[in-house]
Amino acid sequence: DRLTAQWFGARFVGQAGAVRALVGSLRAARHLKTQKTAPRAPTVLYFYGAAGTGKTRLAELAAEALERPLVRLEMESYSSELDANRLFGAPAAYDPGGVSLVDQLRATPDAVVLFDEIDKAHPSILAEKLHSVLSSGRMTHKRDMALTADASDALFVFTSNCFEDLVCDTARRYDDHDDDDARGRWTAFFRRVFSERRG
Repeated sequence: DRLTAQWFGARFVGQAGAVRALVGSLRAARHLKTQKTAPRAPTVLYFYGAAGTGKTRLAELAAEALERPLVRLEMESYSSELDANRLFGAPAAYDPGGVSLVDQLRATPDAVVLFDEIDKAHPSILAEKLHSVLSSGRMTHKRDMALTADASDALFVFTSNCFEDLVCDTARRYDDHDDDDARGRWTAFFRRVFSERRG
């Protein structure tokens, strides 16, 4: 079984607490895939931390452990509103080409979708455009409303290293602790990032 701390530990050095939490989440995601209750909200993971701490590598290993395809989206490439629309299948008048996330999820509905450095994306992606799929598990193509993707079995991974000093300070105080206050700090931090970007 690849979904063990030992399997990840042989391929990833350090971050024992994060690895344990990830393994638990992946096991839950694998169990959900066996349930016939689609559509439902997909499994969502947020990886916070300073640059170089292995966030992207953990997402790659998650896809390998689950034996699923990895769809990697460099969110710096989606910093404008036009690019954000392209990701979801923009209307014909605005579409600069390319394959939308809707198309990719229709082709591989159980993919691990990595939104790498989500803080560099246009704010509407997380604040508006992903709202439906994150809550209902369904994504509709913006050009052809008849095309929908069922993302119930997908795994969405968001990484962020914005406000690196705050992240590092929180990590020093709460590293490897299963602490409700620590999780609350992470949640408040992420919400504040996007509220400030929208402002």
